[in-house]
Amino acid sequence: MTTDRDDDQDEAELCEFIERAEAGEFDADPALEATARIARALLEADQ
Repeated sequence: MTTDRDDDQDEAELCEFIERAEAGEFDADPALEATARIARALLEADQ
């Protein structure tokens, strides 16, 4: 299975989102934590 980012998704913005979510800045709930994991997987798939 291949996952791709949309062309309008900036890698730096995704990294910032992941870092902030993992730091608990959004009072993370399970859905947000899952979104952060998906964003991280998208970034790692690009590398």
